[in-house]
Amino acid sequence: IHSKNNSTKNVYVDKIQLDGNLHNKNFIKHSTIQNGGELTFWMKDSPNKKRGTKKESFPYSMTFEE
Repeated sequence: IHSKNNSTKNVYVDKIQLDGNLHNKNFIKHSTIQNGGELTFWMKDSPNKKRGTKKESFPYSMTFEE
């Protein structure tokens, strides 16, 4: 797990990469963690209001499905 541009000023996640690929979800599956890899958080001083906003970006537990 790495963080780029992390500081007391840069407290917002701008983007996330998992094994070099953009990861737009707001969660990581346990099976993905078990497989290992490189997770990088890119930080900045203002929120990225476009990242992780699509329906598929949220875990099932945060859906309205029954």
